[in-house]
Amino acid sequence: MGSERLGVHPALRLTPPTKLGRLAPERILVGHGHGVMDDAAAALTDALKGSRTRAPGLFAKTVKSLVMG
Repeated sequence: MGSERLGVHPALRLTPPTKLGRLAPERILVGHGHGVMDDAAAALTDALKGSRTRAPGLFAKTVKSLVMG
């Protein structure tokens, strides 16, 4: 969500690709938005570990934006 430097795709939030945690990237480039250029391994670890706990907030925010427009 807002404070995440990197996030797991919403469709994968409940079952994140934890095998990616074995990687130690120097930087992560994404298909949209800003890439992660500093401390990318920590951002990846945080994204994977926090994926499930942050999912309800993301889903609620998505539903709210659909309802409220």
